Amino acid sequence: MNWRIDGLVIALRWSIVPAIAVALSGCFHYYPPEAPKGGVSVETIEALVKCQQKVSKAGSKFTKTVGKSLLKCVEEPFIAQLAFENGLLSSEGHEAAMAQGASDCEKPLAKIAKQSGKYVDNALKNCADVSDTLLGDYDALRFALAADTAGATGATTLEEVFGQLCGVQMLMGQGPVLAAFPRTIEMMTRMLPEIVLAESSPPSEIDPVAISVLDLPLDPRCSEVVARRALATLGSG
Repeated sequence: MNWRIDGLVIALRWSIVPAIAVALSGCFHYYPPEAPKGGVSVETIEALVKCQQKVSKAGSKFTKTVGKSLLKCVEEPFIAQLAFENGLLSSEGHEAAMAQGASDCEKPLAKIAKQSGKYVDNALKNCADVSDTLLGDYDALRFALAADTAGATGATTLEEVFGQLCGVQMLMGQGPVLAAFPRTIEMMTRMLPEIVLAESSPPSEIDPVAISVLDLPLDPRCSEVVARRALATLGSG
């Protein structure tokens, strides 16, 4: 397999990370739910609209926080990485720079975790009035179905539903960063390997790409199952 073909495979593997996240979260074309006989009230419809709008806004803010925070983690240490691999920085200096990068990354990662909690809080607050509609047979906004698709754990409460979707939002926030800064996961592996989920052995000169996702710290209500299921999906593709 020549480099050009390998390069194509690499591009597809990198692009599939955000693609998996998007698919898990709702780019599946869900069959429209069947409304109950006689329909729901106008008040319920208004509450459903409010719920959807608030969750959309909170989700957008969360994914943006993930992207901005990851860039803050990797941009400064990457300068040291380039200097090191070009012989302008010693091994000791490189190790110190990676350690400092890990320390400096604590605050951006904490911001991601905090924003993930706000996402769940926002959803629970603005969707509580229509919980029966969201969790029942109607599933008007398809949040429950999307959560089951993402986590495959049979969420039965709003907290479980939005906990699953919180994990999806975390993955979606990584997509733009991986496209704009392809060495993000490599840099995070150098600084904070404990948050890198790897399906295979590390990349090498022979195979310059490994299948990995970042399992970023989130609010305790947010599910880790989503990241691990995405990794398993990537590994089987």
